[in-house]
Amino acid sequence: MDISSGSVLRLRNHRLFHGVDDDVFFYLQKHAKMMTLSAGKTIIMPGDRPLYLYLIGDGWVKIYHLNEEGHETVFGLLGPHDLLFGDLMFLVEESSVGAVAESSLELVALPVDVMLAMILKTPKLATNLMAIVADQMQHVVRLLEQVVAEPAMAKVLNTLLRLMLDGDNIPKKEFDLPLAKTEIAHCLGLSRETFSRCLARMEEYNIKIDGRRVVLEHDRALCPFCDPLMATHCHRFGEKNFCRRSVDFQKP
Repeated sequence: MDISSGSVLRLRNHRLFHGVDDDVFFYLQKHAKMMTLSAGKTIIMPGDRPLYLYLIGDGWVKIYHLNEEGHETVFGLLGPHDLLFGDLMFLVEESSVGAVAESSLELVALPVDVMLAMILKTPKLATNLMAIVADQMQHVVRLLEQVVAEPAMAKVLNTLLRLMLDGDNIPKKEFDLPLAKTEIAHCLGLSRETFSRCLARMEEYNIKIDGRRVVLEHDRALCPFCDPLMATHCHRFGEKNFCRRSVDFQKP
């Protein structure tokens, strides 16, 4: 499917192309294509190599790992404006990672061979890609830290904060859980029962849960549970009247 003019503009504004010359961008755009997938559609199976680098326009992608016994572990969730397979495109060996559309999904697909060739010629494109992949790895490390070290309620509140900011990094008063509660609990290393008990206490924090719908009493309800990594992705970072992390980061 051809890319619409609106999608081209959004693609040009993606951080992958910040500072990249127009001729490089339009060359890549000529090789790109739009894809629409329904919920549950497999994007890549464990053992496959990605043929495309994907920019997520709308929707959610579940990233999972299969061990030798075939047990699935969900360890990532990517949403609007995220980059999919920025790391896997460099692998020589097969990967044990799979990806599936968790909701209806709009993607811009860039052929891996075209991207690799252009990265070798374009240092700015390469550094942008490395920055995005490094940022995603930080989120994986943060998730592992949560699973190992943090109390259940802290894990849940921090996860809600990330979901609130996903897409445009603007705090919202309402948003939806993109995964079933069982899968979110699994990501956080919690039982479904523990996760449900945490959700049942959300009104103590000015948060209401109705099915998959999350409603905040105000858009700063989750700010007290922010961490340094998450703070830098919020558009309020740096505003002293709104962001306590702005003050934290200015301390010597």
